[in-house]
Amino acid sequence: SRGTRRLIQVLYSVAERWQELRPEFSPIAIQDLNEAWCSSVDHSTHDDGTHADLVAGCATDNSCGNWIPALDLAKLFIDTGEVCGILFMDAKVQAPVNAYFAAHHQYEPWKQLLMRTVDGHDLHFHIRVKKPDGTCN
Repeated sequence: SRGTRRLIQVLYSVAERWQELRPEFSPIAIQDLNEAWCSSVDHSTHDDGTHADLVAGCATDNSCGNWIPALDLAKLFIDTGEVCGILFMDAKVQAPVNAYFAAHHQYEPWKQLLMRTVDGHDLHFHIRVKKPDGTCN
């Protein structure tokens, strides 16, 4: 599938930093960037090059019971200054992630909250980056 230059750059830079920070959970497996003829999943959002699903071992699997790796990974995405939203169903990590985002950025995240719960996102992160015009919404 395909993604915008911004999405590819964010994924690449985070993957490099993640390898250094948490080699035990590397490499990040990038799944659906966008729907295309080759996609086997029907997403409601993966249609404009700004979305990706990714897996990084227990950092993106809330059944592992340790939410610190998820927080570490989310912070790397926030530090890029390009991420509009992260979908992940682990309430323990959402509050510190949203506080970290609010402390470091002034822009409006996707649907008013950077990390939020949406069914089906308990085994992976769904990342959304800014659109080519630099906006999130």
